Amino acid sequence: MRRLIMCCQTILLLVACGDSGGIKRTVGNTEGENQEALREQFSIVFDMPRGRDFTNKLLITVGIKNKSARGGGYFSSGSFSGSYSGFGSWSDGRYSGSDCINLLFYDEGTAEYYPVLERSGVIHSFYYPHEDGELREYLVFFVSFDDSDKDGMLTGKDPRIAFLTDLDGRNAIQVTPDTAKVVHWGFGRTTSRMYFEVYIDSNKDSKFSSEDQTQILSVDTSNPKVGSNILTPAMRSQMATTFWETIGH
Repeated sequence: MRRLIMCCQTILLLVACGDSGGIKRTVGNTEGENQEALREQFSIVFDMPRGRDFTNKLLITVGIKNKSARGGGYFSSGSFSGSYSGFGSWSDGRYSGSDCINLLFYDEGTAEYYPVLERSGVIHSFYYPHEDGELREYLVFFVSFDDSDKDGMLTGKDPRIAFLTDLDGRNAIQVTPDTAKVVHWGFGRTTSRMYFEVYIDSNKDSKFSSEDQTQILSVDTSNPKVGSNILTPAMRSQMATTFWETIGH
C-alpha cells in the first residue's frame, strides 16, 4: 500500500489562462511579498457538501479562484468559467468532478475533517460510486503531482496517477505508476477487477501522449496495488504480424 505523504516544500498552485490549459504551479519556498501578492490574487474555494448513504462523511471539493478574473470566475483546466464547472456534479447517481486541488471529508456529527491529498497536486477527475450496482468500496481519483515536461503547468502531458481510497477518503492506495498517464479505466466482467489504459513515456520526451506506448494495467480490487501490464511482447508482436500480413495480401 502506498499512501499519500506530506510534501516537504511549499508548492503554490496557480490557475493559468491560455490556449495550453492546465494549472500553473510555482515550486519552491515562496515567502514575503511574493507570497502575499499571490494570496491577494488567488483564494481557495469550497463546493457544497455531498453525502451518500454508505458513509457518514460529507465530501467537499476544493478549488481555486482568481480574484482578478473578469466576473470573478472560477477556472477549470485553465479556461474561464463563470460557475463551479471545475467542481463536482451528480450524473446517473454517481458524483464526479474535475480539476480541483483537493477533496475534503467532513463529519457532521463530530466536525472532524481531513483532506484526501496531503501534498500539492491537481485532481483531474474523481468518481464516487453509484448507490448500487457499482463497486462501492472505493473512491477513485486521478491526480498529477509532477510537471514532467517542465512547462510550468500540470496538464494532460504530465503523469496522471490513479488512486483508490475507502469511501471516507482514508487509506489511499496507488494503483498506477508514477511514470504513466491514465487515459481510460473501467471494470472487467465484474467489479472484482479494474483495468487502466495508460501511456508510458516510451519516446523519452518527458511528455505523455498518444505517440507513446500504451499499457493496460490490471488491478485486483480485493487486494489493490500498482497494476500489472497485460499486453505482453508476444501479444504485441502477434498483432503487428497479423496486421502487416493482412495488408500484404
